[in-house]
Amino acid sequence: MTAYHAELIPRSPFSFDLTCQAMAAHTGGPVALDTYEGGVFRRVLSRDGRALLVSARSEGSVDRPRLMVEVWGDAVEPDDAKWASGWIRHLLATDEDLAAFYDAVGGDPTLGKVLARLHGLSPGRAATVFEALVLSIIGQQIAATVARLIRADLLQVYGTPVRRDGATYYGFPGAETLLAAGTDGLRKLRLSQRKAEYILGICEGVGTGTLDLEGMASLTREEVVGRLVRVRGIGPWTAEWVLGRALGRLDAFPAGDLALQRTLSRLYGDGRSLSERETADMGRRWEGYQGLVVTYLFAALRLRLLDEIQA
Repeated sequence: MTAYHAELIPRSPFSFDLTCQAMAAHTGGPVALDTYEGGVFRRVLSRDGRALLVSARSEGSVDRPRLMVEVWGDAVEPDDAKWASGWIRHLLATDEDLAAFYDAVGGDPTLGKVLARLHGLSPGRAATVFEALVLSIIGQQIAATVARLIRADLLQVYGTPVRRDGATYYGFPGAETLLAAGTDGLRKLRLSQRKAEYILGICEGVGTGTLDLEGMASLTREEVVGRLVRVRGIGPWTAEWVLGRALGRLDAFPAGDLALQRTLSRLYGDGRSLSERETADMGRRWEGYQGLVVTYLFAALRLRLLDEIQA
């Protein structure tokens, strides 16, 4: 086993700790896709058929960020370090202009308190649109704890394992692998018949080339949503999450998300129930940055900061 290293300088401000915590909260757990332990972020990625363990650690500060990236595995080559650095840049969204975001929305006194407590938090991203779609379908209409268990089973059964220092890390399975598993294989993971069919339908589209998920990066928001909602099992909620989670669109805003509706109601709506339309209208006050606002609000919710913010 060999390791190569590269340096990565994120755009300031950038909080490596807050960003990695948020990533691990989204896809972490006993069997994790993204791990953050001992100040090191890790993720298994595939290049040219090789499963490589990519990791990053901070050697800087929020205002002067500096990351050291490592790539480790069998048959690692020197240029893999640059490749790994590009993936960390994508996954941790190290190039986002958070200063411009703060200037644009900082006049909101309520949101300003959130920004102050989470200074430098950048929106983590899924590695691919395919990954984001499959994970979104798994999580549809079930508790987060159940979705985490299903994801863990998916990684253990169909993911690519990389073992290092007594720990096992898993890469996300590709469309071909899941297609080979078939309905029976996915059902053994406690997925419903319908969800298994949704995932396999996406895998078939990717395999035949009729569904170019990764090519959606060049499309407008409306074009992405329009194409995704035509796919069986994908509605506006999932499409908006994919826009933000995988494509990094800062204006992605899942107005139909119940947790978002409750959070906005608590902070801006005097606790009354908000409809999807009212939530979407409320989001327009942060036009262009709605997705980042969602990132910060959900981080505040996860860290139990809302009581402090409302005090």
